[in-house]
Amino acid sequence: MFSNSNYGDSLLQYAVVEYGGSKGCIQLYSSMKANVLVESAGSALPQYIRIYNSTIRQNAGYGVVVVQETDANDIAAGNTFSGNTLGDFYREP
Repeated sequence: MFSNSNYGDSLLQYAVVEYGGSKGCIQLYSSMKANVLVESAGSALPQYIRIYNSTIRQNAGYGVVVVQETDANDIAAGNTFSGNTLGDFYREP
């Protein structure tokens, strides 16, 4: 989980994230099942996370969930998603 990552230096690169998401991530998002959760924990500042050249697979929920004020522009670049039960990517409306 990436929380309060508003400095622009949070990076997940050349990683394999797999077999997660069978339970909710944290109390506030207990129904959000995900391998990777990006959230701001109530911060008014935008959150930044970059995920490059990674594999996110075989998850019991979503591959990546983005909630609240998060810049998700750099999440899908060059990544491989497969076998994520609820979908590869979910952005909270």
